[in-house]
Amino acid sequence: MTRVLEGIRVVEVDNWGFAPSAGTVLADWGADVVKVEDPRRGDPLRGIFGAVSFAEGAMVNFLHEQWNRNKRSVGIDLATAEGRALLDDLVRSSDVFLTNYLPPLRRKFRLEPADLRAVNPSLVYALATGQGSKGPDAERPSYDYVSAWARAGVGDRLTPEGGPLTGQRAGFIDTTAGNFLAGAVAAALVRKERTGEGVDVEVSLLASGAWMIGPDIANFLTNGFELPRSGPDGRGAGPLMTWYECQDGKRLVFTMMNPEAYWPAVCRALEVDLLSDPRFDTPEKRAAANEELHDLLRSIIATRPRAEWAEHLDAEDIVWAPVQPPSEYVDDVQVRANGYLVEVEHPVRGTTRLVASPAQFDGQPIEGRWAAPEIGQHTDEVLAGIGVSADRLEDLRARGVVA
Repeated sequence: MTRVLEGIRVVEVDNWGFAPSAGTVLADWGADVVKVEDPRRGDPLRGIFGAVSFAEGAMVNFLHEQWNRNKRSVGIDLATAEGRALLDDLVRSSDVFLTNYLPPLRRKFRLEPADLRAVNPSLVYALATGQGSKGPDAERPSYDYVSAWARAGVGDRLTPEGGPLTGQRAGFIDTTAGNFLAGAVAAALVRKERTGEGVDVEVSLLASGAWMIGPDIANFLTNGFELPRSGPDGRGAGPLMTWYECQDGKRLVFTMMNPEAYWPAVCRALEVDLLSDPRFDTPEKRAAANEELHDLLRSIIATRPRAEWAEHLDAEDIVWAPVQPPSEYVDDVQVRANGYLVEVEHPVRGTTRLVASPAQFDGQPIEGRWAAPEIGQHTDEVLAGIGVSADRLEDLRARGVVA
């Protein structure tokens, strides 16, 4: 693949999902991403299964693998003077510093922009926050479920009318916001290349969630009311803008923004004559009979398995798609053809497949260079690269400064 960020070094001091996912995107694009972790505990994401009552050690830590592949890990104790000096040495030869540490920790470890630009004036400083760096809640801890799903309203908009709050999938907005942050870092690198100046970059979960449901918020701001949620059974804006269940229990969705243009093709695909039916033979009648048409199509689609309907729908160029769980997505013909999964090599587990970050360059899929590292797996090679001798490294390790 074309590594568009090859030659760029990113120093990552962060944890959990948001900022690490941004680092993964930058690594996927070819940057050398060095993740600095506590030499004893590492990123707390490593222990997530114990924290959420899964059987820790009984399954692959898929979150750590997804958000930390293609990176190198260095174990450094930043609470020590020598460890903090090593971080300065890394920053001095880097282009980007990426963190999601809260303000108290940034002050404690001297990780604010002014601290790091004292050793590298042209550094791009990338900050991932929960609620932004200003205002009364700037120092409050956060996760995407708190700041984006709940506070920004994503969960509210995706919850059917009258139903309990829809739950969020793991890292749903962490991953999306991470891609936003990676893109902002790339833009800042262009500015740095042209002017030689460092740039402060910030993306928050609160802003990212709002951007994801921007049309809903924009409608309220411009028209003064909130768009309706979907109905309790998930019905959309009309019988050609919703989902249906097939005979085999699998589902499909229709999304036809101009339904009248598609009605003849839909009738042919479903082998039903709705155009001459006196109940539905004009656009006005069809518009007035949304619910009745939805129930009619639902009963028809429920008579055959999805694979059979797929042939009919594709033959008529209907705008539709299967509703797929992960087990079906990974074998989707388009996923395979476009390389939307990335393979990485793990020294114990062998080949592991993960989801590739979405951008591609020169028509080439994302490259899996290596699996998520163990704590401090690359300490020796990274520190040797900034001039730390083998004897000094041995001494630092013996005193617990590095791992």
